Amino acid sequence: MARYPTAFGKYLLLERINVGGMAEVFKAKTFGVHGYQRIMALKRILPNIMEDEDFIRMFIDEARIASHLEHGNVVRILELGQHGESLYIAMEFVQGRDLRQLVNTCRKRGIEIPPGLVAYIIMEAAKGLDYAHRRTDLVGNPLHIIHRDVSPQNLLLSWDGDVKVCDFGIAKAQNRAHQTQAGVLKGKFAYMSPEQVRGKAIDHRSDIFGLGTIAHEMISGRRLFLGESDFSTLERVRKAQAPRLDLERDDVERDFSDAILTALARDPNKRFAWASDFADALQPWLIDGRRILSGRDLAEFLRQVFPGELEQDRQRMQDYLAMEAPADLSESAPSELRLEGSYDELSKEMLDAVAESDRTVIFDTGTVEQLDTINTDQERTILHDGAIGDASLPPPSKPVATASGDDEKTVLATLEELQAAGLDTLDVETQPAQPAAPPPPPSAPGMTVPPPPPGSMAPRASTMAPPPPPPPGGRGASIPPSPMTAGGTPIPVIAP
Repeated sequence: MARYPTAFGKYLLLERINVGGMAEVFKAKTFGVHGYQRIMALKRILPNIMEDEDFIRMFIDEARIASHLEHGNVVRILELGQHGESLYIAMEFVQGRDLRQLVNTCRKRGIEIPPGLVAYIIMEAAKGLDYAHRRTDLVGNPLHIIHRDVSPQNLLLSWDGDVKVCDFGIAKAQNRAHQTQAGVLKGKFAYMSPEQVRGKAIDHRSDIFGLGTIAHEMISGRRLFLGESDFSTLERVRKAQAPRLDLERDDVERDFSDAILTALARDPNKRFAWASDFADALQPWLIDGRRILSGRDLAEFLRQVFPGELEQDRQRMQDYLAMEAPADLSESAPSELRLEGSYDELSKEMLDAVAESDRTVIFDTGTVEQLDTINTDQERTILHDGAIGDASLPPPSKPVATASGDDEKTVLATLEELQAAGLDTLDVETQPAQPAAPPPPPSAPGMTVPPPPPGSMAPRASTMAPPPPPPPGGRGASIPPSPMTAGGTPIPVIAP
């Protein structure tokens, strides 16, 4: 069994946070000149997964796209690299808890999450999703980015009240890895959309359905579609029947329930057209009297639900920051590898070259000359922290929105297992994927605080409209404390 801390290339692995079917996640530390140091999350692909060349190609292609997502509600990918035979991603470290931990702890302790906080968390996540869904290249071509795995473990909550969506761009590769691992997909279907589990083409509205599922579970305190078996979960998602929340909790208004049910519409054309529309519908519930709920309220609520754990995290962080770089940390001279060609060709060529030596690669824009202008004195880098910027964002090798192929294989593979077990199957539909319609240009920032919620709310039309401005970030008073018991929780910061 590995002992930590341990050296891994230029990183010091401090502790293993989590391990899944595709990767293991570490809290890691990197060092620089004049005492520079940084704590980050490092996701390392498991050795058996590294043997799948199709997975690696897909993983790199989508990770390089996700690396260009720079938004306050999206966990940043800082580096995609390779050390020895291990491919890894270094990501922004979020000190706090994920939403799955919050919901599970509240359920165990009988704590109801206030509707205003549910609205705040979902709105912040919707901002990050909407930004990615509308992302274009430098000449305005839509990138058709879809998360595909919007679930509680992929929504991170910082102790300061920030909400960030993580694991953008790698869910498609995860599906590829899961196809060859029996049992890994158990429970994964509960946050998919009906069209996704039926093997149909998906677009950004599939992510909106997943966000609606999360919102419903936060209010009800129970799983919405999870069944006793994979088959029953698939069937429940396919039917997409969700009970009204205003009939279950007295503090939930009808319009609030309507907004969540609109996001959960079985027909994508009856959902909100964009994640920002969902956020706009929830915005009135941020207003509590004469103040507006904010990240400060979420931070206070986290401290109440997890008493004493913020202090434990900070003490552990202080210990990690005091650690010095070990002698066996990689200090080899910087180098670069120039590559040209399509991204599918680059992925394979890069892996073959990197496998021969311990170095990583800067992705170029298709020409050697542009690579010559990049300084690589931080050690060899594929996607380092802001090293390239938007200038390196050419179109991907294939549209990200053509999702049906891999999702279809994933669902079909699971259904074959169910058939072998003597279970019935769903009406999986197969058809060519159609790319999503180009998003409209984003609107100018700024907004006014809306009036209190109206008496009723009609479902939003499915026509695409410019995104609404972001909600106000006003300060709010802390939430009255709830009776809780102390308890420690591990820190799966970014679940693989």
